[in-house]
Amino acid sequence: MFRLASKCLARTARGQAMVEAAFALPLFLLLVMATFEGGMVVYSYARMTHAAAEGARVGALSSTMSVSEVSTAVVTAAPFVVAANVQVQVSGSTTSFGSRKVGDRLTVTVSHAYRPVSRFIIGDTTFNMSVRSEVMCEGPR
Repeated sequence: MFRLASKCLARTARGQAMVEAAFALPLFLLLVMATFEGGMVVYSYARMTHAAAEGARVGALSSTMSVSEVSTAVVTAAPFVVAANVQVQVSGSTTSFGSRKVGDRLTVTVSHAYRPVSRFIIGDTTFNMSVRSEVMCEGPR
């Protein structure tokens, strides 16, 4: 009799564990995916910030002759950024990139439409991110 009761209790405990796992596992996986997605957003933003700073650094050099060199530097630093989403502005004594002078401010703005990795959960949406880096143009060395 004791043997029969212990088998029945063991079977009930296994069933209870399976039900608890069925409730807890989806929540745990959702938490893991949210953590991963958050990490990817921070990583993308950090890469964009670095790319904007790199583009601004290249654009501030007196040896840089065109905006396309700045865009190339940005895309090289962050390959997921499209060159069409890179904007270069000069402010100061002139507003033209080719006629910039020492002390003019050069602003590089990088935009990117981030597509989440977990779009099967939140849908096929994009999040627009934009970063800006500003430096002063330097003279010849």
